[in-house]
Amino acid sequence: MRFELGLEKPQPGRAVRSAGTIAFSYIAGGMIPLTPYLITPHALVALGYSVGATILALSIFGFVKGHYTGVSPLKSAFRTTLIGGLAAAAAFSIAKLFLRKGIVRCQRSWLHVGIHHPDFAFRHRRG
Repeated sequence: MRFELGLEKPQPGRAVRSAGTIAFSYIAGGMIPLTPYLITPHALVALGYSVGATILALSIFGFVKGHYTGVSPLKSAFRTTLIGGLAAAAAFSIAKLFLRKGIVRCQRSWLHVGIHHPDFAFRHRRG
């Protein structure tokens, strides 16, 4: 590997540590857009907070990434926010399309945890 790709031989114990780091990062990153839905009683209000928190997190991550990679931090923040925002918009649009076309159905129910929070259960359309 060293001569072909210019990489050092990986350390055997590092794989478990890397896997744990990646798992923690996915969980922490996923909580950023989900937290507003857990603390806000109205889904549309939570959506606005979720979008704002996600844009802020993407900007900060891009800025830090640019600082450590030697790229302009502002340029990196802009690119990361733009690409992440487009990916989120695409996922949201696809979900809305699936709902409109009847591929999935959204049934509104209430989850009781002191305050009423909307809980959406998606079910596949039956034959």
